[in-house]
Amino acid sequence: MNIFELAKTKGIEDLELYKAKTTNKSLKTFDDNVESYQISDQDLLSVRGIYNGKMGYVYTEDLDEDNNELLDKLIANAKVVSSPDIEEIFAGSKEYRKIDEEYVKVDTDYDEILAILNTLNKTAKSQDDVIKNVTASYSESYSYTTIENSKGLKLEKKDGYFVIVIQVIGRKDKSNSSSYEYQIKRKFEDLNPEEIAIEAAQTAIADLGAEPCKSDNYPVVLKNSAGNAILTALKGTFYADNVQKNLSPLKGKLGTDIAGGNITLVDDPFLKDGMTISTFDDEGVATKETKIIDGGKLNSYLHNLKTARKDNVESTGNGFKAAIQSKVGTSTTNLYIQKGDLSFDELIKDIDKGVYITSVHGTHAGINSINGDFSLQSQGYMIENGKVTSPLRLITIAGNYFEMLNKVEKISNEIKFDYSGVGTPTMLIKELAVSGK
Repeated sequence: MNIFELAKTKGIEDLELYKAKTTNKSLKTFDDNVESYQISDQDLLSVRGIYNGKMGYVYTEDLDEDNNELLDKLIANAKVVSSPDIEEIFAGSKEYRKIDEEYVKVDTDYDEILAILNTLNKTAKSQDDVIKNVTASYSESYSYTTIENSKGLKLEKKDGYFVIVIQVIGRKDKSNSSSYEYQIKRKFEDLNPEEIAIEAAQTAIADLGAEPCKSDNYPVVLKNSAGNAILTALKGTFYADNVQKNLSPLKGKLGTDIAGGNITLVDDPFLKDGMTISTFDDEGVATKETKIIDGGKLNSYLHNLKTARKDNVESTGNGFKAAIQSKVGTSTTNLYIQKGDLSFDELIKDIDKGVYITSVHGTHAGINSINGDFSLQSQGYMIENGKVTSPLRLITIAGNYFEMLNKVEKISNEIKFDYSGVGTPTMLIKELAVSGK
């Protein structure tokens, strides 16, 4: 008797098996020394099912675990669920988009990876003698996921990505500086260690002797990676679950303008250069491109099956788990603000006196996800007469994210994605409060 037949004998109305096989490899160096090298393989099984109208969950790392025990644990879990929400095991979407380019695993070896980290180290230190220490790391991750349920649904997908990271420390006299850069690629051969090593080193060199600026309201150019950090902390404001629970400032604002007309925010699971490509979510719903903000107007929230039912709409295919042992929640795939057509120089050329923010810190504590307010310690540079000039640190930028999106005057032509699949272009904001001295 298979597990689906066994579940029926126990009174489980519908059952789903979610299997995930992951392979990870990482290497880290400090200057010329290898600090760690790790390889891990993991097979996990998550089982969920409907018992007496309630969803029960159970997961295991032992794929040979007795089915009776698994299902008994699921039933025990379902019995303690008190939520009135109706949940379901999904029968499947009408069609699932085919991916043109299927992910192919690369057989990387230790020496090949070490060569990349050595290039990061040597390239950064070759920029100037003030570069004293370099921490470099590499990681790769592969995943193979299958979903099978009692309603006949069978799906599979595989994905992977490669990451290199560099942190540079600069010292000159009594002044210290640090800089951090990363690169995420879906193809190993697209990694460019020289590019981020030079960028990180030059930033660390330029930051030596940085001081706070005078407190004032300035035109602010927000670097793409800094914009990513803020949007990552606030992406939950677009989740229907948070809207329904009054944990988002966007409740009741569908169809209204919440940003400037030049702002379009998209969640695209098929983005070629995105962090991930996914044809279905963790509920088995076909994914799709969703324009959350379209020309400044709030066009859609992001839904899973449960939140979609509450709002009497279709799921947007954003029902994802934070981890395999977690319940289905909501998450993004590749979330990004559409880029413009201006170079960085064109972005700053008309600024007489402004601030270029290159990094922000403390987003976990400095951003209020319920109303969008933020106050963040930052680093950057002064902009004077259309040129980047003196380095800044120990400054704070403050405002409201949605008010800020209404003040975006120019948008650059380059997007950078972070680890969570969030990407923004560098943007010129008409005015933002900057606190310094």
